[in-house]
Amino acid sequence: MRRATHLTWILPLAVACGGAEEKSSKDKDSGRSDTAESDADMDSDADADADADADGGGDADDTGEPPGPVVLEGVGVTINASSLSMNCAPPTDADPLAGSLAVEIDNATSRDFELTFAAYVSIDPASAAPTSSRFNVDPGRWVVQGRTTVNLTLDKTDGFVASSPCGLCGKAMDLTLTATAADGHVATGTYSTSVSCSY
Repeated sequence: MRRATHLTWILPLAVACGGAEEKSSKDKDSGRSDTAESDADMDSDADADADADADGGGDADDTGEPPGPVVLEGVGVTINASSLSMNCAPPTDADPLAGSLAVEIDNATSRDFELTFAAYVSIDPASAAPTSSRFNVDPGRWVVQGRTTVNLTLDKTDGFVASSPCGLCGKAMDLTLTATAADGHVATGTYSTSVSCSY
């Protein structure tokens, strides 16, 4: 009778211990699972951030427009006067624009620059459809030494294009001259006047 009582006392204790071990094992497994899930979430977030950063960097370069010219520091271009006019006496030439630009180039740097010139005209610039064209000048190139200022007369040669040039007489005209160095850096001067015509 005493042996049966002893076994009755041991059996519940063994069951209780076994349950505790099973629960402890489940808790450990649960802890490992939670850690793995947390690590997976962190990896997913990091990947998402990396993708967002990559997309953001790409958007900055996807404008589709070329960068603007780099300014030629220390070199100034000034258009002091323009004698450009259109000869509209019949028969009218396809390019009736003639004349010259009086230009000052100031090189405040210690370097010598060989500058290439290009001229541009915009007629009736405030309108919805201004007439714009590039034209060539002579001389088209000039070496400006460091710490010097040169005054040049640039004669218009060819290149002006307009559908009805003599219909532009009296309209506002903006002139732009660019001087480009060998490294591609550009100095720019502008001048505003109006279209003069002779008949």
